[in-house]
Amino acid sequence: MTRQRRTDESPDRESGPVVEFKRQTRQRFRQRRRAYPEEEAIEASRRVCERLAGLPEFVEAGRVVLYAAIPGSGELDLRPAFDGLRASGRGVLYPRCLPDNRLEFVEVPEWDVLRPGRHGIPEPEGNPVRLRRESDLVLVPGLAFDRSGVRLGGGGGYFDRTFAPGWEGSPRLFGVGYSWQLTEETLPCESHDRRMDGILTDRETLRVRNLLPEESD
Repeated sequence: MTRQRRTDESPDRESGPVVEFKRQTRQRFRQRRRAYPEEEAIEASRRVCERLAGLPEFVEAGRVVLYAAIPGSGELDLRPAFDGLRASGRGVLYPRCLPDNRLEFVEVPEWDVLRPGRHGIPEPEGNPVRLRRESDLVLVPGLAFDRSGVRLGGGGGYFDRTFAPGWEGSPRLFGVGYSWQLTEETLPCESHDRRMDGILTDRETLRVRNLLPEESD
């Protein structure tokens, strides 16, 4: 089966040492994620959703933006979080890719309304909702994160363009990944790269913005 890439996973078209380092790092983490044992991935997804349910930013959020994991990609699956949010009557949004390489967000009342989008990734239909409030929480997938909040995505820059650094009224962004995706390496951060406000893994919660304390097992 052909493995799909997330909407922000497109080939880098620029050149230079930083871009080449990012390309090599993406390849390394992408290969490890795809090769991760399915049973361990299911357990890690369960643990992430449990951690998410207890996250104050999640509990207090007005609305939550989730992502739909791509089958075969090895991404952590947040479907249990969707089910829990809908059962409680809270608003759940999912991203939809735009032609200008940005994202818009649509409220999803039930899972079955998601349909393969331009890149074959499950996306919502309907009218978009504009995110401006700091009370909204966005869960962001990635290939790697470092402890200063730098996220390494797939190279297309969809989340960076949508939530440009310094954007007034931006919601809180939490990166989501396996514990080994939160690397001790220092990832390169360019001026257009949007840092995460926190990182959530199956073993650790790291808050970056406001220097709040970490939580770990």
